[in-house]
Amino acid sequence: MSRDTCFVVSFNISHEVFGEIIPLPDKMWLANGHIGVLELGGMLCAYTNGYYQRKRTFKLWVLKDYGLKDSWNEVISIVDPDTIIASPKYKSPDGEVLIWCEHFEGEEGEGNSFRTQRGSFTLLPQVNFQNEFAFTESLISPRLLIT
Repeated sequence: MSRDTCFVVSFNISHEVFGEIIPLPDKMWLANGHIGVLELGGMLCAYTNGYYQRKRTFKLWVLKDYGLKDSWNEVISIVDPDTIIASPKYKSPDGEVLIWCEHFEGEEGEGNSFRTQRGSFTLLPQVNFQNEFAFTESLISPRLLIT
């Protein structure tokens, strides 16, 4: 791996050991912007907010086969010149992804909204959202499950 390669490292919390190294998609680096990694619908996902061909773009990739770098598949690409940053929050059972967006609002300042790949919802009141997460799994410590 080159010095400029970014990757995800797995960690087994039960045995407290590091495991797999999963390189992120090469195409992510074309954006020169914010990147993130998260789990959506049981799948490892990576996303970017950046500029592709001089257009402000949000992209989401899903890793189909763990351990294979070439198995990252781009599943969403949204071009929106008014979006400052976007972050995926939830994937519904039918595959639709809920995305939180912070927007430029011209002379009136910034605004926030939620959207899907199909389009935006109305702007939310001017508040400071921080670290919203949809938890669908148990928050029980894995150590409690060891007999």
